[in-house]
Amino acid sequence: MNCFNHSDIPAVGICKSCGKGLCKDCLVEMPDGLACKQTCEERVKYINFLIDANKQILTATRFHAKSATIFLFVFGGVIFLLGLIPYLISGEKGTLFLAALGFVFLILGLLRLRKKGSFPVPDDSQ
Repeated sequence: MNCFNHSDIPAVGICKSCGKGLCKDCLVEMPDGLACKQTCEERVKYINFLIDANKQILTATRFHAKSATIFLFVFGGVIFLLGLIPYLISGEKGTLFLAALGFVFLILGLLRLRKKGSFPVPDDSQ
C-alpha cells in the first residue's frame, strides 16, 4: 500500500481516524495510534478519549451490576422473613404474600449471582 497523499511512497502506517495509508512525512504519532498530520490529530485524540472513558464506564457498570445483585438477594431475604415470621408466630395468612414476594426476590438474586461475567473485561495491556 502506498501513501494516500504521495502515491509513489510506500505507507508505513494507517490513520486511526480515517484509515488512510500514510508515509512517515504525512503521519503524526499519537499516544495510542497514528493520525494524518494536521487533519485527523484532534479526531484521534477524541477517539482515544472515548476508548478510555468506555473502559471506566465498563468498570463502573460491572461494579453496579454486582452490588445490585447483592442488594436484590439481601432485600429478598428481609422481605421473605418479614412475611414469614408473623405467619409463624400468629398464623396471619395475609403476610404470606409478602413472604412469597420476598422469595421471588431471593430467587432472582440467586439467579443473578450464578450468572457469570456479563461484561467483557477491559484489556489494560494495550
